[in-house]
Amino acid sequence: MPPVLSVQTFWCKELQQARYFYHSADSALRELQASFQALTEKITLSMEEMGERIDDLEKHVADLMTEAGIENTDEELRLARVAQSTPRKYIRPEHSGCFFLQQ
Repeated sequence: MPPVLSVQTFWCKELQQARYFYHSADSALRELQASFQALTEKITLSMEEMGERIDDLEKHVADLMTEAGIENTDEELRLARVAQSTPRKYIRPEHSGCFFLQQ
């Protein structure tokens, strides 16, 4: 005949298993949170470095344009890009920023 476990012994073992699983899950979640935090910090740092590089590049391009005698403003460059990407049937009068259909 198998040994009979008392209700108290049964619940004691169940409680021990529940505590073990709780602590295991808690530990895994804390490790996951730390990993995500480290990854977030790494991505943020990379983005800040890339922003600084872009700023430096823009400054160098502006310096080169000045040396070459090109005095385009950012707005003029933006309008030039828009004009290049706009179908030829549209024109932009010099006195406005609007585009009109060419008749």
